[in-house]
Amino acid sequence: MNGIIRKLHRGQRGMTGLETAIILIAFVTVASVLAYSVLSAGIFSAERGKATVYSGLESAQATMEVEGSVLGLATDGAAATLTTGTEALDEIDYVADTTGIAGNSITIAYIDPETVDQLLTVTVTGTDIVVSLATDGVPDIISTADEVVAAINAHPAASALVDATSIETGVMVAMGETNLAGGIDMSLTDVQFNVGLTIQGGDKVDMSAVVVNYFDKDIHEENVEWIGAISGGSHERGAAALLEEDEIFVVSVTIPDAASLGAYDNFTLQVIPPTGATITLQRTLPGGISAVMDLQ
Repeated sequence: MNGIIRKLHRGQRGMTGLETAIILIAFVTVASVLAYSVLSAGIFSAERGKATVYSGLESAQATMEVEGSVLGLATDGAAATLTTGTEALDEIDYVADTTGIAGNSITIAYIDPETVDQLLTVTVTGTDIVVSLATDGVPDIISTADEVVAAINAHPAASALVDATSIETGVMVAMGETNLAGGIDMSLTDVQFNVGLTIQGGDKVDMSAVVVNYFDKDIHEENVEWIGAISGGSHERGAAALLEEDEIFVVSVTIPDAASLGAYDNFTLQVIPPTGATITLQRTLPGGISAVMDLQ
């Protein structure tokens, strides 16, 4: 029996220790390469993720901020006016006491009472001024331009609406109701504010690359006109267009001509720097428009 078994196994060899070692080394090498590849991919992915996070933070973090008040600057507007009569005879000039389009609603009328011996009188109803001219016994009108001016300026309600002037002494002529005209409201023309770096010593901001957008309930305009300069109280460190440490830039934004803002109207400015977060300024005009306003 033993002989038979020996014949069956004749020619077969067992695995030597050297062969086993070679196989193990191969497995270890392959495993190392795979591990390195996986680790490298993980590191690359992590670095890309870190770069994405830093990029997001750079976009979200403010690089500059508004310093102090936001001022609204308005035009002076114009008062409504009216000239009546004939030059060198009975000419009278009227100027509304208040600036703006409200003065355009004021009316002046000269009435011939067509009755004898009437006195010169002034009547005011709302914004309507009616002058009843004096007559004689014929009856002809006898009121002169200077007398009408004196009567209007002496009348509390009339003088609160208009200022009348004349150097003429000629006799007046009847005139129907006539409106003053040319009154223009004061309107917002510019918004001015100061900006500085959010973090002193942080990245400089190229102000020449800043874009300003405007919108209100009626219009939206991008890249509106604006000018900027270093504040007089700042020391310019380098290039004039760069906002740097310890510098304050005065920014003046021109309100678009298409904007029609009145009392209590809201508007928004978006100040977009080349890097960093957008500065959004939302402001409301006060009830009375003036030449300089601290906008809240």
